[in-house]
Amino acid sequence: KEIQTIENAHKARILCVDHNPNKPYHIVTCSADRTIKFWDLRNSSKPLKILSNHSHWIWCAKFNRFHDQLVISSSSDSNVALWNIVSVSSAPLGELEDNTKQEDTLTKIYKEEHEESVYWASWSANNAWVFASLSYDGRVVINHVPPAVKYKILL
Repeated sequence: KEIQTIENAHKARILCVDHNPNKPYHIVTCSADRTIKFWDLRNSSKPLKILSNHSHWIWCAKFNRFHDQLVISSSSDSNVALWNIVSVSSAPLGELEDNTKQEDTLTKIYKEEHEESVYWASWSANNAWVFASLSYDGRVVINHVPPAVKYKILL
């Protein structure tokens, strides 16, 4: 198909869409309905996963281009969220050292960096562990993935 539509993808305005760099048919959308939805375009009748942790509009959700299980989201609640979403990533769902399955998690909420709505977030183009966020208070904030998360992915 040349054109594809996901009818009623969200209950409110969709504010951002991003393609998974490692899974060509997967996208993430976020909306004023305070949800993040992951989609497989080959079967878009229902989302693969729905996340909801922000208390206001979610302006942006972005896949990490090197480690697509890492997703950042930014919101009008002045927060940036770092997610580790293994279930819809290209990462293997193998066993960890303690014989437990990897699970999808909200890794960290960055609350103190912004005082106003955070309307954009973006991963670094050359460093897999760095991301930036922009807010209406005029701040550009550069953050890093916590070392514990980084090493859990690498090792």
